[in-house]
Amino acid sequence: MPSQLDSDQYTVAWVAALPHEAYAAVAMLDVRHAGLKPEQRNPIDQNLYFLGHIGGQTGNHNVAITCCSQAGTTSAAVAAQHMLATFPNIKFGLMVGIGGGIPSPAHDIRLGDVVVSAPNSGYGGVRQYDMGKAYRYEFRETGSLNAPPALLQNAVRFLEIHLIGNPAIISERVRRTLETDLSYVESGYGVPNEHEPHDRRHPGPVVHYGTIASGNEVVKDATIRDELGRIGDCLCFETEAAGLMNNFPCLVIRGISDYCDEHKNEEWQRHAGLAAAAYAKELLGVIACERERAASEGERAASGGERAASGGERAASGGERTANGAQRAQPLASCRGCAGLAPHHDSGCQTRQVQIPAHLNRRNIAARRAAQGLETQNTLPTPALTQSGPQATDPRLPPAKVHRRKRR
Repeated sequence: MPSQLDSDQYTVAWVAALPHEAYAAVAMLDVRHAGLKPEQRNPIDQNLYFLGHIGGQTGNHNVAITCCSQAGTTSAAVAAQHMLATFPNIKFGLMVGIGGGIPSPAHDIRLGDVVVSAPNSGYGGVRQYDMGKAYRYEFRETGSLNAPPALLQNAVRFLEIHLIGNPAIISERVRRTLETDLSYVESGYGVPNEHEPHDRRHPGPVVHYGTIASGNEVVKDATIRDELGRIGDCLCFETEAAGLMNNFPCLVIRGISDYCDEHKNEEWQRHAGLAAAAYAKELLGVIACERERAASEGERAASGGERAASGGERAASGGERTANGAQRAQPLASCRGCAGLAPHHDSGCQTRQVQIPAHLNRRNIAARRAAQGLETQNTLPTPALTQSGPQATDPRLPPAKVHRRKRR
């Protein structure tokens, strides 16, 4: 029996616009999960979901897949908002499906290739070509759309590096899917009979990165395609992403199924949708899942706490060594408490820890007196506490006589 998870355990939202795109997405799940319980769904949510997880080198991503009720930017925006209401811990989304390519001398885009939204030419990855102001002789676009989250942009770059060394990653994923489940071959997800010319170095889908043109109008004319695609150096057209980018952090992945001209048909749609889904699966394989990131952050926090505790112990040890050094500091300063010079202190003196300045050191004073030709036997006489007068300070005079009263 498939496992059943709570709605707050799903972190990836996968949005498809057409049923055959959603079916390709389900093929990418490594394990299917049971559906949500009624009490787990938000009352406003009208979507239906395929649930499961996709595994990778960094753990398993719990993925919720839904299909829009119809094509268009509004339907996609509503579906995304309903998903966020039911799955509160969604971190990012993937808009995966088909698109119409815009071939040009600068971009060798062919049927079956994959286009990934990426910031380019002043756009965040998606350009809404039908939003703006219409004047008598021109149409001026207004507004802008957000770029994909930094996490997804970094993952796209990381996977791009892998594709440079092994450009057959996507085609191998498509081939394994078709060999594992023959129902996809029977349903038309294989390569159509009308092949594209194989004059490339490596056969199979090529991934392109740049701006995707999005709007509610379906383009079926090569002249209009080239004119609209020229702005922003767009790579393909599609009809849903513009409704998502500003309120739903996501990446747009499109498989090229036609060239937006009068020859537009459905022959390549299913295979192109499967190629886009294969790229999305490979992308999730290089993104660390939320549980792995949380565990890693916990380990770093624990390691930081250990280092802080070790630093505190070293600081305490250093304080002890400083205190011991202060106790051993010699020579000591002259003491007002016992009226003597260091190191001659009374046992109860409280000023033993004061460091004596170098110019008051007894040996330094003796050396200076010797250099001046003075006597060095008693370089610093001890002050008398009971005597007074000249005899108390001049040792060359005979000691004074002490007169005692006679008792009567």
